[in-house]
Amino acid sequence: MAPSVGGINPTSGPAGTTVVITGSGFTFATSVGFGGTSVTQMSIDSDSQITVAAPNASGSVDVEVVTPKGTSSTSSADVFIYTAVPAAAPSVTGVSPFSGPTQGDTSSDHGIEVHRSDVDGVR
Repeated sequence: MAPSVGGINPTSGPAGTTVVITGSGFTFATSVGFGGTSVTQMSIDSDSQITVAAPNASGSVDVEVVTPKGTSSTSSADVFIYTAVPAAAPSVTGVSPFSGPTQGDTSSDHGIEVHRSDVDGVR
C-alpha cells in the first residue's frame, strides 16, 4: 500500500526549514518530494514520521512521500508554503570619529558617520 501523508509541521517557512511529516507507510521511504523537488536526505523516525529539511523552492507545494510501494496522494494536509527569509538586522561596522565634543555639532565637518554593512551608501 502506498504511503499516506496526514499532516506536516510547520506548514510554511523558508528553504531549509525542518519539516516533520506525519502519516503512515513511511518505513521504506526513498525520498520526499516538495512540489517536484526530490529530497533523499531525511530521517525516517518511524513508520508514521519523517523529518526533512525543505529544499530550495518557492510558492505553495505538495509534500509527497515516495516508497517502493508508491507515492502518497496529495491533499490539503500536505501543502507547504514557502516564505521569504527574514532580512538580517542591520549591524554597525564602524563609527568615525572615535571621539568628539560632548555637545552635539551637526556641521558636516564634525559630524559622526555610522557605517552599516547591510546597506550600500548609507551614512
